[in-house]
Amino acid sequence: MIFSKNLRFQLSLRLVLILFCMVCCILAYLAHLKRQQREVQDIVRQMGGKIWYVDFDNAGIVESSRVALVPDSFYIFLPERYNYVYAPFPEVDDYILEKLLKLQGIEGLNISTSKITDKGLSMLKAKHGLKEIHLADIPTVTERAMTELRRSTCCTIID
Repeated sequence: MIFSKNLRFQLSLRLVLILFCMVCCILAYLAHLKRQQREVQDIVRQMGGKIWYVDFDNAGIVESSRVALVPDSFYIFLPERYNYVYAPFPEVDDYILEKLLKLQGIEGLNISTSKITDKGLSMLKAKHGLKEIHLADIPTVTERAMTELRRSTCCTIID
């Protein structure tokens, strides 16, 4: 009888510890996503750009980046739903593009008039999930690299 109570207590304590570790791992991952998101937000806002959520399946309507059921105070810790970066500025180069592409769930990108190179286009080519890229007036990119990007991606390229 005593043995079974101790065993039950050990099992329940073990279960609590496992659940606690799982919750800690989830919170650490959310904090990591939020940190990455803030880094991208800071870069884009310093240049005067914008970052938002666009519903590509619903005619490209811009929607709220926050889920309606989640209170606003939770977004101090939770990442928001951003999927479009608007940064058509000459300050954008390959280094900044690499930072922008770290945004989780990015589907659209406007980096017209930027100074990305063929290396930057290869980063775009390797990024999965992009649906729309604006690349107008980029003199630092070769035509060969642009045609290679058009052939290799399934997203819309506007140049």
